[in-house]
Amino acid sequence: MILPSPKPAFLALALWLSALGLCVLSGNGYAGQINLPTHTIYYSAFPSRLIPTDVAEAHRLRRADDLMMVNITVQKMNEPAEATISGEVINLLGQIQTLRFVPIKEAQALYYLSEVIVDERDWLRFKIRIEIDPELDPYEFEFERRFY
Repeated sequence: MILPSPKPAFLALALWLSALGLCVLSGNGYAGQINLPTHTIYYSAFPSRLIPTDVAEAHRLRRADDLMMVNITVQKMNEPAEATISGEVINLLGQIQTLRFVPIKEAQALYYLSEVIVDERDWLRFKIRIEIDPELDPYEFEFERRFY
């Protein structure tokens, strides 16, 4: 059986998110990794303007100066794993935004993205809840990110 090759836009997003991960880990953004007994969770938050225009258009992602993206990937044994992800973000004024994660499926990857509206020079605290297995308690974690 011959599988169709992935669309260029999907490959572009996968390559772009991989490159973004390297940039974020090198200090240009925020990223983290959580190792659970059976799964690994990767997360990052970055300005939406970092997404190339053609990639954003292909995936119907918005780009704006006051918009940040949250990216979460769950893997089991180095393979994409489905999860139910929810969360909220709280700014310095105590204002809460609910995060709505949209899954983006590709040939070899699965990403969950959510938009966050930010003010200039905002400090955000993210509270994330990930349900990997309905028979287990959800995994919850927090991280902070300063947005300039």
